[in-house]
Amino acid sequence: MNNRNGYNFNSMKTSFVALGCAAALSFSSFSMAAKEISFGHVLSPDSHYGVGAIAFKEKLEEISGGEFSVNLYHNASLGGERDLVEGLQFGTVDVALVTTAPAGNFIPSFYVLDLPYLFNDYDEAHCVLDGEVGQELLHQVSEAGAGITGLAWAENGFRHITNSKRAITNPEDLEGLTIRTLENRFNMMALNAMGARATPIAWPELFTALQQGAVDGQENGFGTIIPSNLWEIQEHASKTGHLFAAAAVLASDSFYNNLSEEEKGWFRESAVAARDANREKTNEYEEMAAAFFEEKGVSFVDSPDRDEFKSQVQPVYDEFSNEFGEEMLNKIESAKKQCNS
Repeated sequence: MNNRNGYNFNSMKTSFVALGCAAALSFSSFSMAAKEISFGHVLSPDSHYGVGAIAFKEKLEEISGGEFSVNLYHNASLGGERDLVEGLQFGTVDVALVTTAPAGNFIPSFYVLDLPYLFNDYDEAHCVLDGEVGQELLHQVSEAGAGITGLAWAENGFRHITNSKRAITNPEDLEGLTIRTLENRFNMMALNAMGARATPIAWPELFTALQQGAVDGQENGFGTIIPSNLWEIQEHASKTGHLFAAAAVLASDSFYNNLSEEEKGWFRESAVAARDANREKTNEYEEMAAAFFEEKGVSFVDSPDRDEFKSQVQPVYDEFSNEFGEEMLNKIESAKKQCNS
């Protein structure tokens, strides 16, 4: 119908309805937009950290029905592990997978997991960390008042020594060697007690430090050594297994505490998926290490004298007990007995 000025009101009505529908759809799309979550770690996508992060993303996006979208930041693109922990505290990082060593600076209860030769094998470590003691330690993350919540235990795996000088079979072989370790005094004390000169270097700076000879070697899990190509500049590797490097999936309280209970459940379930994928990949790297190093021409000591190394590290336990007491250490020892019974 046209008015005397020539306007077609039916046409205009149709246009307004169309515009209204478009606006409603636009508003609906905006309101339903996924909440973006950042997830950071320091290793490559094909590392045991990387596959854990990918598993977290896939699980959370699936069970939330797309309500959450996870942006993954691999290769220390958000900084080293200390930077990640600080980012969690400040709310600039939402979720991170980090080892306990740098986190211990903010969450002292984690230090117990940095004691050398604390666990005998992976099954024992998993049993303890997935049990009551491990859950108590995760709960203490929230109680520490650091602005961080612990979601699940993952791992960097047992740490082994590589270097550019000589094969390592006993503590005497470590004498005079400068070995990079984490910025954690118990890690440093352990290496020093084993005969090395421990030097803390941030992960993003390690490859260059090894290339330039600033340090002779480093210690890490095979899941870090192999995909990070450290074997290219390290002629010797020794399966010392001197430390089980636990890692944790951590969330920033600045966003996590604002989630509903259902949403928190999604995050915990996703963290368990990350843990399982991380452990599976760690095991894969452990099993392939000997053949891999042989293929690459790296001298590999599969059975160093671990008993001799272990006999050197009692001062580390004494230092820990003097400062933090023996309650948690005793709980772990008791849990280990139950796991092995």
